[in-house]
Amino acid sequence: MDLSFATLEPANALAKLAFSSVYDAILQSRQRTKRNSQMDIPAAERISVESRQRYHEDVLRFQREMDNLEDENSSESSSDSDTDVKSKNRYQGMVWTGRYVLGLQLPPYEPDVGWVAGKGLGGNKPYTDIFFCTTAFSKRHNINLRSSHVRFNFDQDNRAFFVSSMTSSHLARLAVNGVTVGRELHALNQHNMKIQLGLLEYDFQYTDVASSNSFIGKRREYMVGNITTPPVAFLSMPTPRRNTRTIGRWTLGEPRGKGSTGSVFLGSNRKNEVVAVKIMALDSESKSLVDGEIAAYQALTALAEKHNDGGRLVRLKETIDPREDKNAVSFIFDEVCLVLEPMAPITVHALADEGIVGGLKGMAIEAAAIFRQALLGLKFMHDNGWVHGNIKPSNIGVVSRGRAVLLDLGQAQYLGSDDMSPARPGIGGTLNYLAPEREMIGYDHSADIWSMGCIGFLLTYGYHPFTYPLNPWRPGDQYTAVRPLFQLRHEGAIDRLLDDYTHYFNHGAADPNPHFVHLGDILAKMLRHQFAMRQRDRAQRADVDRVLNHRSWIPLLSK
Repeated sequence: MDLSFATLEPANALAKLAFSSVYDAILQSRQRTKRNSQMDIPAAERISVESRQRYHEDVLRFQREMDNLEDENSSESSSDSDTDVKSKNRYQGMVWTGRYVLGLQLPPYEPDVGWVAGKGLGGNKPYTDIFFCTTAFSKRHNINLRSSHVRFNFDQDNRAFFVSSMTSSHLARLAVNGVTVGRELHALNQHNMKIQLGLLEYDFQYTDVASSNSFIGKRREYMVGNITTPPVAFLSMPTPRRNTRTIGRWTLGEPRGKGSTGSVFLGSNRKNEVVAVKIMALDSESKSLVDGEIAAYQALTALAEKHNDGGRLVRLKETIDPREDKNAVSFIFDEVCLVLEPMAPITVHALADEGIVGGLKGMAIEAAAIFRQALLGLKFMHDNGWVHGNIKPSNIGVVSRGRAVLLDLGQAQYLGSDDMSPARPGIGGTLNYLAPEREMIGYDHSADIWSMGCIGFLLTYGYHPFTYPLNPWRPGDQYTAVRPLFQLRHEGAIDRLLDDYTHYFNHGAADPNPHFVHLGDILAKMLRHQFAMRQRDRAQRADVDRVLNHRSWIPLLSK
């Protein structure tokens, strides 16, 4: 299986000559020792060379410039014929053509360090994995290259591929896309990038193999099996896409979601900081909506930083707004970008799809931990007067085991303790997660609790308790016609929660299953609403403090 994931191809004449000289040295070494296998020189396996030399015009020009410099320093005159000159010119432009290949089929000598590249050949330390030029070539052309000049490796935190310098000398320059790189890692987060090693220039490019699911799996196996301290990477960075777009200092990766106000992409910078970038169209119709979303993020980020939200709210790291940048020319259309962190690798939506359904046994302990973290995030918002307004599985991010973060705060609004937000049918929130009162008479913080109750039922039983293509609580005959069926299903969901909870405490509480937590009683109280048919279901909905303080959490909190 081909596991070659990236190539480095000489880009300027000097790099092409250096590459050719390295291959000539490999051939000479084999001839001297009468060995033909590339296994004799491990670095040779990382070179892909065409079967015959090719002519390069830029190499010829470089060679002639070098000859002219030598002629200026020599008193001898040339007596070569025109034919000899043409033949010599052609010969000087002929070099071995190819590229360096990085692949998991030939791991680096020291996986913790990575693929080490520099100068030399033969007699080098065994951990030099790639030779960019021979020692003699570097002396002749005054190339400031160390034997161990740079290293390429995967970051242990998120498996992104990077390059970094292995020398502190300011003379031994390494640059990526024109940016000087020191010993700190520089993420290779674009499909094609320019790498400069002193006077040598290379085109770095990911292969098609690098984007395959099989490679991503092999990369994980490689890191777990070869790194001294195997990393636990909750976020596994995908291979950069072709035609990558860069906005500000952020390179966009794969799309992560799309909503009514914009699209969200994975983003990263050269320091390998990973964020979510939300792009919103900006025009006369969307301006007030965009400005309102920015204001909500700014206020909640300031609140979270001031009062310590425990990292449970996504934060606004940066706003890229063409209205604030007179020199902005990179926007095809007017758009505003919100740079948000942390970037959640998965959401509760994926957790519900892949999780263990407990049913009668309750909610899986891992899901319950995430569910509680999201409730703690809501408590922070509610305690400070804020309503999230769009709680749903895809807006609860999972950033590590047992740690959740509330996403999509753009619809959040501040409400005083006795205030109500007026009903606005069809505006805001997400169908099937909207509390009945939201489109009937107005709502307050309690609407978020209803949404969390729906999610809690989903995580327990593997399905939503009541889903419809139309909102039963919106004004209009076509909507109210659905209402009786909603009431029936609502009663069935409440009955199942309470019956299973009663069964659990009658038969399982004495010897509880350590892998599940039964939250049936409190979930039923979260799903109360004032338009219910039965009196018990019309009782006041539990607030976030009552939910968090319920005795059902004891098995989880005792772990």
